[in-house]
Amino acid sequence: MRRLRQTPAVDYGESDGEDGLPHAAIPFAQLARALMEGSFPQLAPQPSTKAVTPAALRESGFRAPLLVRCGDCVHATRQALGLRVPQGLGAPAVAAALGLDTLVHTLDVATQRPGLRMTLGEWARYFELPPHERRPLLNVVALNLGGTPLEAEVHAPAAVRGIDLASIWPPGDLSAPQVQLYCLMSPAGSYTDWHVDMAGSAVWYHLLSGRKVFLLAPPTPANLAAYEAWAGSERQAEEGFARRASGCLGARGSRN
Repeated sequence: MRRLRQTPAVDYGESDGEDGLPHAAIPFAQLARALMEGSFPQLAPQPSTKAVTPAALRESGFRAPLLVRCGDCVHATRQALGLRVPQGLGAPAVAAALGLDTLVHTLDVATQRPGLRMTLGEWARYFELPPHERRPLLNVVALNLGGTPLEAEVHAPAAVRGIDLASIWPPGDLSAPQVQLYCLMSPAGSYTDWHVDMAGSAVWYHLLSGRKVFLLAPPTPANLAAYEAWAGSERQAEEGFARRASGCLGARGSRN
């Protein structure tokens, strides 16, 4: 779960957030370069989709992240993984499916705080703008697709469904996870700072277009303690968490 960023001790400029108050801007571009220019080993892609099955994950204990590249035939790879997404899915299609007037929360990339609230129609128009016209730079990182028309059209990979505890939750138990499917829409240049996903959950990503670069740290006791100290520091903007963590791995994905 991402903690609210502490106010940096260094003034990097200011940006008005959703609350209308000025927030210190984070030098995210410099931080991103510093993270990815480090000598981090890269996560090797799986040689075959045969290694990404419920049985294989149970046998291995699923103790490390997996990277699968689509190769020359995206459809064949999706089929082999048991993954399904609608054709032509992008910001305009998401807005049309969920409703142009549906409100969406954004993240201000410069401050890593809540950004402007928009309707999906406004967001789709913003997303299609030339990069130099997207000011401020906003990111959508948690659009819930549960209970929407897209929920039935997106199927997680079979390996995910096969080991997902939510799939074996007792029927009618109100403590069952209510949200299992999110859509992320990140314009070029977006940056999301280090965080632990909600409740420490494991997640899967399927990149539909563009490029995405991850930097991952194993959840060892030492790394979790270092993250807690870093996340609560007022000077965290001056020091990327990767400098405190050990065993980091980079992972890169791209789709035209």
